[in-house]
Amino acid sequence: MKKLFVIIIAVFSSLSSLAQEDSTLVNEDKPPRESKIFYGGNIGLQFGTYTFIDLSPMVGYKVVPHLGIGVGITYQYLSNRGYGYSNYGARTFANYNVWKPIILQAEYEYLSVQSSAFANKVTVSSRRALNNVYLGGGLRQRVGPRSALDILLLYNVNEVSNSPYQNPLLRVGFVVGL
Repeated sequence: MKKLFVIIIAVFSSLSSLAQEDSTLVNEDKPPRESKIFYGGNIGLQFGTYTFIDLSPMVGYKVVPHLGIGVGITYQYLSNRGYGYSNYGARTFANYNVWKPIILQAEYEYLSVQSSAFANKVTVSSRRALNNVYLGGGLRQRVGPRSALDILLLYNVNEVSNSPYQNPLLRVGFVVGL
């Protein structure tokens, strides 16, 4: 009797565990986390009477296929008539691919800017903080299976009169890992 009871329990247990499996589910493999990470940035160079060097690397994460968020840093060196100074800061951004190749971007940038004043043949230098908020969009031109060239036109909605940028800001950058 005990053997029969154990056999009946074993049969019904295996049947109930089979009944819990849904055959309509598709086994979807999630992409590895590394495939959601992208990186890139901007490099700006100008030499002559006025020298400008801009290095702005960034790294981001694709939250969903068309939405990316990320962070970046900025370093700028400017020189004019023998006087040089540096600006540096950090930024966070979100961009959305509306329709190939159109993207929208929102960005917050904190920038520490060196400013100078000339009085009585003496240069007085100080730092000030800028909080820039950019909104805009542009084109993302694919140049490979996972890389692109971004051309963005961004408008600083928090512009101040002594900003180092002019509105609107044209930015060209390269992105890898899309």
